[in-house]
Amino acid sequence: MRGDLGLAARALLEHGYGLEEPSRIVPAAIGFVADTYDTDSEASRLLLSRVFDETRFLQFGWEEVPAVCRKIEAIANADPAFGAEIYRRTYAHDVTEDRETPMGSSRILPLRSNARQDYSMARYALGEFIPAFLDRHPSYAIEATVAAIEGYVARVHPIPEEFRDRSLRIAGRNIRLCGDLSHIWAHNPDDTHPDDAKVLIVKLLERLRFSEEEIAIRLANLLIAKASLAVFWSRLFLAAAERNDELVNLLLPFAMTEQFLVMPDTRKDAIDVVAKGYGRLTRGERQNFERQVFAFDFSEFVEPERARDGFLRDLFSTIGRDALATDDARALITDINQETAQNERPFVVRALSGAPEPYFWIPDLDPSQPANADLMAAIDSAKEALALESGAEAPPGLTLNDAYRALGRVEHALRGDGVNPQLKINGEGVIGRACVRILAQNLLPSETDTPAMESFLRFLGIAAGSTSPEVQDDTEEDFEQSPSWGSPAARVEAAQAVLDLALQQPDLLPRVSDHIDTLLADPHPAVRMQAGLYLIRIWNRSGFWQRLETRLAEEANLGVLEYLISHVFGRILHAEPARVESLILDLLKRFPDDNERHARLRKAVSDQLTILWVTYEQQAARAVIHMWIATPALYHDELAGVLQTMRGTFVAGLSGQKKQGDDARRCRALDLAKAIVDAASECLTAYYASDTPNDIDGSHAHEFLQLLDTACNELYFSTGAINHSEQSNRPPSGIELDIFFREAAPILQQIGDYATPHTVYCLLQLLECLLPFAPERAFDLAAHVLRHGGRDTGFQFEPLGVDLIVRLVGVFLADHKEIFEDEERRTALIACLEIFMEAGWPSAQRLLYRLPELLQ
Repeated sequence: MRGDLGLAARALLEHGYGLEEPSRIVPAAIGFVADTYDTDSEASRLLLSRVFDETRFLQFGWEEVPAVCRKIEAIANADPAFGAEIYRRTYAHDVTEDRETPMGSSRILPLRSNARQDYSMARYALGEFIPAFLDRHPSYAIEATVAAIEGYVARVHPIPEEFRDRSLRIAGRNIRLCGDLSHIWAHNPDDTHPDDAKVLIVKLLERLRFSEEEIAIRLANLLIAKASLAVFWSRLFLAAAERNDELVNLLLPFAMTEQFLVMPDTRKDAIDVVAKGYGRLTRGERQNFERQVFAFDFSEFVEPERARDGFLRDLFSTIGRDALATDDARALITDINQETAQNERPFVVRALSGAPEPYFWIPDLDPSQPANADLMAAIDSAKEALALESGAEAPPGLTLNDAYRALGRVEHALRGDGVNPQLKINGEGVIGRACVRILAQNLLPSETDTPAMESFLRFLGIAAGSTSPEVQDDTEEDFEQSPSWGSPAARVEAAQAVLDLALQQPDLLPRVSDHIDTLLADPHPAVRMQAGLYLIRIWNRSGFWQRLETRLAEEANLGVLEYLISHVFGRILHAEPARVESLILDLLKRFPDDNERHARLRKAVSDQLTILWVTYEQQAARAVIHMWIATPALYHDELAGVLQTMRGTFVAGLSGQKKQGDDARRCRALDLAKAIVDAASECLTAYYASDTPNDIDGSHAHEFLQLLDTACNELYFSTGAINHSEQSNRPPSGIELDIFFREAAPILQQIGDYATPHTVYCLLQLLECLLPFAPERAFDLAAHVLRHGGRDTGFQFEPLGVDLIVRLVGVFLADHKEIFEDEERRTALIACLEIFMEAGWPSAQRLLYRLPELLQ
């Protein structure tokens, strides 16, 4: 019987290997073959080995190798030699792709990983099994560990050619030693979060440290025979020194050898073994050793004499003055405190706490230079007086005079002879932040206090004229990809302060107009963006529209444009919809030869255009959106943005206090959503009807399905159905959902034609919420989506789906049984349940068999 199972498992795996898309069969078949491995070890080994074939590994290694490694225990127990081979080949190979991979098969709750992470699970499984492997099959486990670490080193820490294997004969044994720079990459033997193959080193060391003496010696002898990498020798020495038992006697002859003591990878641990075993040597052996170490060769070191002196002092001080046998050795450490002497690793990472030196980030700053010292003191004083550190609140009782005194010190110190240029920039940035703080605290005097106002304008001029932030060759490109800037940035602060000033003191606008215009056209995009964002401070003043139009017309940085569209248009659109529409139409003419940038711009204005049409009936905005609808394959992202913007409008006038025009806005929003859904559905109809669809068509079809999903999601969330308790039939209060249901039903019907499992699940949850208002309509829509989009896309195979259906049908039968007096509805109900019954769900089968009883 078991033999037949093994034969069937191998046949299934062989079949899976021949498929173009084997992911649904091969990983499972690998598990079956591993579980029946002992029924035919040779055939099973040949089959499982194929996952490592180069061509197959490149295509499927990220999922098939982990499937093998998850069964490493069953395989290694039956065939430890192949278990060792799996370790070798798994760690020798690598997957570096970040391509997305599914975690499970659910499309309602699709979890994602990537190929690189998936492959790492193979190594995780091997790392978990290695302690048991060492216990059950130590020889093969040591072979596996050595091979795995060698593969890891070759992949991640390639060994220079000059670090070739050295063949040595010590204590009657032939051994190999190869430097591997592990004193750097494996510098911490007690690493609590090892990765990749370093997990194996940590767990091997644990076995060497804590196993019974007989077992530890056996493992050590296996390593001596099979290992060459220095990392294994260092861990052997470390375990021996800690145990201080018979393992020291085994390893002492190796540790006393020049090659182990001089090599940085093994030196520290070899010295520790020598120190532990030194008392076991005769006086003659110690004298001979101490004379030999003076002749060790350090010629390969950059500073040979310094390296020799450091080694001898570490060696002799660790052994201890009282244990040394020669005067020369003792003389070398006469000045070393025996109690504080340490034999440290060559490479150590330490965490230090404490405050850094003031202004440590400024290169070539000489704090002792008088001009620098004065400015540093003035900056610190101003920061403290005005609480200018990031996130700090203004100090209580701050007055304008306090601020001016602090800034006056900074201003005076900036003129110092020989001030560090970067420190000067920092001081200008402090003045800029101080101007913003003064305005934020409403400390400005009245316009009649001319001296005080002139002082503020002087400080503001210092910030506006600063060289910070500086512009580099890649500043524009970097800012477009990720709008950000460093600190200090005096002109950025000035851009905010000058427009805050114009808001608080409108009569000063003519005096600061030059600053505003200069900052709007600044060479640095961060300054232009800040000035543009705060331009809203004067939106109802002369010059606002001209400045905004000029900035938009001249601005080439898409990062700046996106911020202005989002933060400025959104605040003035409701006051001047026609004017904003005109600006958007002009923007849409930009970047005609750059599809990627033009797409970003379209996406940025999609929500503004939606509001302009739905709320203000701006016809030009409507024309643009309908142009997008006419070609959904090109504008799917923009249409998704349109749908997302309309979420709240789908229920306008149906909740809270009704405003004039709400009904019309809601109707325009639903009509627009219907137009988008219709366009996507028409394209999907053409795609599925095509006899020769290509990859591009398939990609577009996925985008159309996403549009349907987005439309369904936005309708669902607009109703507040997400807060509807699954334990109750009661719909969320506060929204006239009966009206919404009647108006949205045509859209939901259209979505149901091609709904994917996630869309079906969302739509059914919405119908569950709307069910009390029109149970007939709710059932008809549910049956429609299940028998069309749901069945076609496999909703019936989703565990979450069947749970929802059983619950939903239960509500229909319990509370609205009368709707099934209609024969067509009864037929539809049976057809829906049969879809799930044929998919193998017992709960659907039980419900179907009970229908006659439930419908009585």
